[in-house]
Amino acid sequence: MRVLMLSPFVRQRLRGFLSQPKKEDLAVLKTLIEAGKVTPGRHPASRLVGCLLVAMAYQTQLDILQGTLDMLILQTLQWGPQHGHGIGQMIRHRSEDLVRLEHGSLYPALHRLERHGWIAAEWKASATNRRAKYYRLTPVGKKQLAAKRGKWDLLVRTIARIMRPA
Repeated sequence: MRVLMLSPFVRQRLRGFLSQPKKEDLAVLKTLIEAGKVTPGRHPASRLVGCLLVAMAYQTQLDILQGTLDMLILQTLQWGPQHGHGIGQMIRHRSEDLVRLEHGSLYPALHRLERHGWIAAEWKASATNRRAKYYRLTPVGKKQLAAKRGKWDLLVRTIARIMRPA
């Protein structure tokens, strides 16, 4: 028997959707189904609930600002070498599931950082004794992380200044 635990936010959205579907929720569901992100089940009720839960998960995730992914990867590797999947899991865990990196974003970013010389990679056996590519931060990468962190801090302060009431 599977028990599905729903957060209060999801329960509230689900109750609201089932009583009064909003156009934007329906549009998100349609987009996710068309993109193949959601595979509807057989029973109409389970199909609706499943689609809605996936849609809400996508809506509650944060979109990453362009260029921020490199900084997050470099920051994660500052704590020690890690394989690609582990980097994604660590970022997801540290963000409390608000940032989920798709493989289509993570691995091209890792390859780009490796080309720049900011990270280095080597093949090793993982904890499950499988062959995995482990990445580590290089000295040049540490300097790049410091520069990116400085730019990030400036951006955060600037946005806070703009958002402050006059």
